[in-house]
This record gives sequence, C-alpha cells and structure tokens, in this order.
Amino acid sequence: MIKNERLIQEILNHFPEPKVELRYKNPWQLYVSVVLSAQCTDKTVNETTKELFSKYPDYESFLDLENEDLEKIIYSTGFYKNKAKTILNAARFLHEKHKGMLPSKMDELLRVPGLGRKSANVILSTLYEKNEGIVVDTHVMRVSQRLGITTRKDPVKIERDLMEYFHKNQWSTVSIGLVLFGRYICKAKKPDCEKCGLKASCNYFMGKSSK
Repeated sequence: MIKNERLIQEILNHFPEPKVELRYKNPWQLYVSVVLSAQCTDKTVNETTKELFSKYPDYESFLDLENEDLEKIIYSTGFYKNKAKTILNAARFLHEKHKGMLPSKMDELLRVPGLGRKSANVILSTLYEKNEGIVVDTHVMRVSQRLGITTRKDPVKIERDLMEYFHKNQWSTVSIGLVLFGRYICKAKKPDCEKCGLKASCNYFMGKSSK
C-alpha cells in the first residue's frame, strides 16, 4: 500500500490548491450546486447555475419560487423534479431553523434536505475548513481501491478506511484532491497512467502491465 504522504504529494503535484470546481458566490449557491451535481457533471451544473443565480442569487429569492419555474431552469441537470423540490424545501428549512445560514456542524447539516455525508463533507471542507470526514464519490472510490487503501465498496466504510489512513489535518486536501485526481488523472476509462507517479503502487496499472 502506498504511504499517505506520497499520495498527498502526488495530488498536490497536479492540483497545488485543490478546490471544488462548482461556481458559487455564497454558501446558499454552493448548497444548490452540490444538490444539482448529483448524477451530473460540474460543467453542466455551472452552465445551469449561471442563469439560475443571475435570477435568484440567494436563498430568500427561492422562498416564493414555484417548483415549475425552478424545474425549467435546472432541467439539464437530470432528476430535475426531485432536485427542485429538495432545494425549495431546503430554502424554507434554513429560513425557519437557521435564519438562512448553512450549519457548520455535521449533525445539523445532515438535517438539511438533500444533504448526505458526501455533500456535507464538501460544504464543511469548502465553506468552514472543517475536517469532520472525507468526501467519497465514484472518483474517490476508484482511486482508493486501485491504490489498495480499501477493498470495500460501501461509501461509508470507504470513508472510515480513508479517515484512518490519512491524518485528520489532511482530510480537507484529500476530500477535494482525490476527486480531482480521479476525474482528470486516474479516470475510469483510459486513466492517464503516464502522468501518475504512483504507478508502482497501483493495482490497476500493475495488473495491466503484467498481462
């Protein structure tokens, strides 16, 4: 298994300042973008939110928004009916429970409509620079499995393995860095192995090269 310091350094070699690629100007916009990103690329989300946030820039502007109006704008992100319902419920929830502010604690964030641990970790890391967990999406799952950090398939169990493997002060870098590393280097199809300095520790590359 590769040493955690080597993996962190490899991430930083490619992405010196790992950060989410979703475009936002305030916490509410990040929340909306995170919800829209489910089963959708960040590129499509950013194209969609450009129009959305120009019309409705903050959570207050969503309070009286009709489902149908929101659905029309976010249609291209997929599952638009459920996403619209979730976002509007969240606007009302935050208005009533948190004065419009996104909570800065994991247990409170998980009560906000549309947020699971993965999304909550993104928000905590990005907005509040808090290390309460590690983001586990398909990219992170793939990279951590290929490098032998985990053999599990359940995201919750993978997160536990990663939290044990990395020092807590590395969790924020790992959360965003592994997503980017999996998205652009260690891709599902045709990974760019020649750009990766971890080939000798990669199950995928070593298995491929031995054939």
